[in-house]
Amino acid sequence: MIRLCHPVIYAVLAGALTCLTGWLLALLIYLIVPEAIEGDDPWQGDPFIPWHVALLVLVLPLFENAVLVGVMKMLKNVIHSARWLCFCCAFIAATLHSMQAPAWFFPAFFSFAVLSASYLLWRRQGSIRAFFVIWLIHGANNLFAITPYYLFET
Repeated sequence: MIRLCHPVIYAVLAGALTCLTGWLLALLIYLIVPEAIEGDDPWQGDPFIPWHVALLVLVLPLFENAVLVGVMKMLKNVIHSARWLCFCCAFIAATLHSMQAPAWFFPAFFSFAVLSASYLLWRRQGSIRAFFVIWLIHGANNLFAITPYYLFET
């Protein structure tokens, strides 16, 4: 049996890993096709940054993870391999996550693959704990991802 560390430590490390990988993939995409990364900022010019941070780090991951877990529960009856289940869930989530900017598919895919695998790993400790862990990972990932944007763009 795998010995798991504290959920918060796991979430911060996994969030940092997914964000660092996302940054590297985004940089690679930008170097290949610079215009693929550009997108509209729906909050441009809005001075209320704390609301955006709370929304992106705390609220939206709850909804996205609820959809992810729901998809996982539906697909696990059809897909019995954990690897393929993670792959399919990550593919679906990344596709939905990158509809506005298709180049973001690859960073999102890696992130959702980690979230799916983490949920399966922590589900042995209970569904609530597993959901809590992926919520923390998703929130940490979003926090790491938006911090440079708000530090350097505003």
